[in-house]
Formats: sequence, C-alpha cells, structure tokens
Amino acid sequence: MIHLTRALVRRWLDALLHIADTPQRTAAAFALGVFFGFSPFLGLHTLLGILFAFLLSLNRVAVMLGVYSNLPWVIAPYYAFVTMAGAKITGHRPPPGFKSQILALFEQSVFQANFWFRLVEILKPLLVPYAVGSMIGALALAVLAYPLALAFVTSRRRIHDIIHPLPAPGSRLAFTATAYCKGNQTASGVAAQSGVAAADPELLPVGSVIEVDSLPGKYNGIYTVLDTGPSIQGRELDVYMWNCNEALQFGRKPVHLTILRLGWSPRATTPSFFDRIFRHPEKAPLATQPLPRTIQAPTP
Repeated sequence: MIHLTRALVRRWLDALLHIADTPQRTAAAFALGVFFGFSPFLGLHTLLGILFAFLLSLNRVAVMLGVYSNLPWVIAPYYAFVTMAGAKITGHRPPPGFKSQILALFEQSVFQANFWFRLVEILKPLLVPYAVGSMIGALALAVLAYPLALAFVTSRRRIHDIIHPLPAPGSRLAFTATAYCKGNQTASGVAAQSGVAAADPELLPVGSVIEVDSLPGKYNGIYTVLDTGPSIQGRELDVYMWNCNEALQFGRKPVHLTILRLGWSPRATTPSFFDRIFRHPEKAPLATQPLPRTIQAPTP
C-alpha cells in the first residue's frame, strides 16, 4: 500500500508540474515567467505565474524559473531604469533623488510591510511611467527569453537523444513490470483503463504500443503507453489495474515486451494553442511532374 501511495503522489506531482512538454511549450512557459517576473505586478508575480501556468497547462517549473530570474540584485536597477525610461516616453519628470531612493529601498526585505508602504510612496508620482516602462521592459525580455530558452532546451534534448537513443520499433526488450490502480486520468489526458501502461517517456514515448509476454496469462497482451510518472525511470513498466488488491498482489515481475509502435505521429494529433503559435510551418512538398500520355517507341 505504501508503494501505491508513493506512486500516486509522484504521478500527481508529474501531472501537476506538467514537466513532460515540447521544447516550444517549455520555452513559452519560461518566457511567460520572465514577463511576470519583470512586469509592473511586483509582489503578485508568483501568484500570476502559477495561475497562468495552470490555465494554459504549461510547465510549472519553467514558469517559476522565469518568474524568479528577476534576482534580488537585479530588481532595484531594473525598475529604476525602466521607470526612468517610462518617464521619458510619457513626458513625466521624476522627483529629485528618485534613483537613490529606489536603490536604498531595495536594501530592505520585500517581506516587510514598511518596504511596500515606502515603495507606494516613492512610485505614486511616477505610477504611469513605472507601469509603461516596466511593461515594455517585461515584453522585451520575454521576447528575448523565448528563443534563448528554446535553443537551450532543444540542444539539451538533442544531446540526450544522442547519448540515449530510443529503441527501434520491433525491438524486444527486458523490463520490470509493476501495477497501479489510482488516478482517473493519465498524463496524456485519456482516462485510466485496462490496457493502459505508464513508462519512462525518454525510452517509450507517450503513444507507444507494446506487446507484453512472459507474464501470467491474463496480463499478457498489447498495451498502449499513455501515462508517465517520476517513479517510472528506465526499463520500468507500470500497468494499470482497476482492482487495487490485484495491483498490490502483482508486485514486481520481470517481463519481456516488443515495441509495435514508438510514440504517435504528430500529424494524428490536434495541435494545441501554443503549438499553432510557435511551431514553424512545414515546407510545401515539391510539385510532381505528370507522366507522359504517350510512350514513344525506341528508334531502331
């Protein structure tokens, strides 16, 4: 029972954090976090990042990394600079000693009430320049963060694929099989049901179809990998069972499986909102030349 509870918690965390995502969506999540981290909504950036990460089903870890890229020693000079820039854009004049007051303010802890009262007092005459400048700065940094994050994630995954290549369809592999019974929905969004299995997406991507043998008769057959989990690493297969007692009695068993299909074709799935925005359009296929209607006889 302890094993099942730990597996349930790990699977819940995996679905909560939404870690298994495409490089484009991961980069978009980081860029969104950068936007909120440098936006005018100072003090609400964490709450807004988490809220939009859930609403858009983005990688929560990537969003939080973007939010907290605005490090403590960067906050003061950044907001001083963008507020001064906003003042020039809007035509407002900053009060005397504004820059020194901002720098002195951020020497205090942001968790003290006096910090926020003093911040409102300083920024009250420059509320419009502050909002305009920090909004422009946040947008510019988010636009810059997306290609940088995309290049980083893509290169890391390419290196991983070179070091740990995926098995070819038709391969027969030795795995360790366990069973789980908790959860109503898999990581792919499909309801948990018989014939569903969880595996390491780095080895068996979601959508893979496998044929399992060397188990007791009723457990052999074809399974579709539609679930993942932090506890499923390497050559481990977690088979869904409706009965928790049966799953507990199943324990850990050695198993051999044959890969019938590795993942699923992106053409067979509906692209998400972010995929439609950030995915590069595919090049149109080359036009084919029509066959001649008549075939000329070879000259003697």
